[in-house]
Amino acid sequence: MNETNTPRWITVAFGDENRPVRATLAVLAMAGIMAWFAFAGPLHEITFAQCLADPVRWDGKDLILSVQRVHGVEDGYVMVRAGRGLGRVRPPADVNLADVQPGDTISTSGVFRSTGVLEASWFHVHTARHWKNRASLVGMFGALGAGAIVFRWDRRGRGLVERFDDA
Repeated sequence: MNETNTPRWITVAFGDENRPVRATLAVLAMAGIMAWFAFAGPLHEITFAQCLADPVRWDGKDLILSVQRVHGVEDGYVMVRAGRGLGRVRPPADVNLADVQPGDTISTSGVFRSTGVLEASWFHVHTARHWKNRASLVGMFGALGAGAIVFRWDRRGRGLVERFDDA
């Protein structure tokens, strides 16, 4: 330990000598995430709204819908949000539509038809999605708690500083 009784690992991880390394790693991580979204991310997927806007162009194209909220079930179709409107998904024959309720979330894939219908070849109802959403709050509050442990507000005008700063 050093003169201030701060453990060595805290001094190395959070001390002044490594701030440029931490800042560089944070910037590189953000740049990597931005590059992934720009070149390979979900922004380049065909959306249901695009298909409905020009059905003839997208006729016969494979379409993947992940985690879509069900707005209703009508006449053998599952209605989901597609841009500002609703799209119709025809699930496979083995899907019991009585198990699909408004407010449920689904993931599906299939072939888009020029009639504005997605003929699903795969269809999954997320039965525990609401529990997953609630469980994610634990992680968010944990991150806030960790931030409160590692950082503090300096009243001398320096703003947010690390608690274990040796200065």
